[in-house]
Amino acid sequence: MYNRRINTKETPLQSLSFYFPLQFISYYVIIGDMNKKIAAILILALAIILTLIALVIIGQINIGKLKAENLSLSAYASAVPTFTYPESTDLVTIKDSYLGEISIAALEGVPRNSYDFDNLYYSDGRYRYEVDGFITSSTGIDVSYYSETIDWEAVKADGIDFAMIRVGYRGYESGELTVDTKFHEYIAGAIDAGVDVGVYFYSQAVDAKEALEEAEFVIEQIKPYQLSYPVALDIEITSAENVRQNEVSGEVLTEVCEVFCDRIFEEGYRPMVYANKRMAYLKLDMRRVCKYDFWYAEHDRDGDDPTFAYDFRMWQYSSEGKVDGINTPVDLNICFYNYNLD
Repeated sequence: MYNRRINTKETPLQSLSFYFPLQFISYYVIIGDMNKKIAAILILALAIILTLIALVIIGQINIGKLKAENLSLSAYASAVPTFTYPESTDLVTIKDSYLGEISIAALEGVPRNSYDFDNLYYSDGRYRYEVDGFITSSTGIDVSYYSETIDWEAVKADGIDFAMIRVGYRGYESGELTVDTKFHEYIAGAIDAGVDVGVYFYSQAVDAKEALEEAEFVIEQIKPYQLSYPVALDIEITSAENVRQNEVSGEVLTEVCEVFCDRIFEEGYRPMVYANKRMAYLKLDMRRVCKYDFWYAEHDRDGDDPTFAYDFRMWQYSSEGKVDGINTPVDLNICFYNYNLD
């Protein structure tokens, strides 16, 4: 440690000057001869002037930085749109099993459903839609090999107008494309019985390439048949482990829908997307999906109205339906659009 020797005869200014870089100049200002005092004063004055100039320059630089930062902040603020909370009429409500009831802003450009549900009636476990006393809806089922043997004549006689039949699926672990083992039997039987038919494919595509593969697969299988209802892509999130599509982003799933549906449309069929409310609201970009017909799934309403805000052509309202000619519980649907007029 440096020990300074204290001179008891130092003046207060001499003692203070020791602690400054200009201590030697101060020393000559105080006790030097006249020439040294003048020289020291001039040097000290020059040092003060240079210091002031340096402070001014530094101040200007800081001011410039502040201005630049303010400009940057202004540009950022103008680039980021101000969020305005929507009016209550522009909200859609979701009853989530984890979060409870939540509200989100309705998407611009996505048509709302325009149905008057005062015209929706429920009896004997089935829905119908009437306008001016006339039934304008049709009643349908959707089936896969789980439905086992089907007597299509009995199905028709029980008031079933149409059937959406599963063409096949992509394995949710293997990714292999497989034809439903009952597809060809079902579609031929339904057509022979006078039941209008459409088809659906259970997708596990994880990118656009696989979506196109699925579309080509479906097209090849349905070529021999005359369809009067749409060709639907079934998009679902399942709780099983190792499911390929569960980790796919909403952006990619939306692209999967677009690629599949566009290819189906090119072949002259009516494309459709099947999904439930959670998938439609929280995963898919409905601003892009809404250009296709939408088949909405919401079960266990037991006579209550569907709760989906956007437009849909078909509603799957039960997985526990009872239909003559089918020995297992079956999915029930109402279609609000007359595809036979296309």
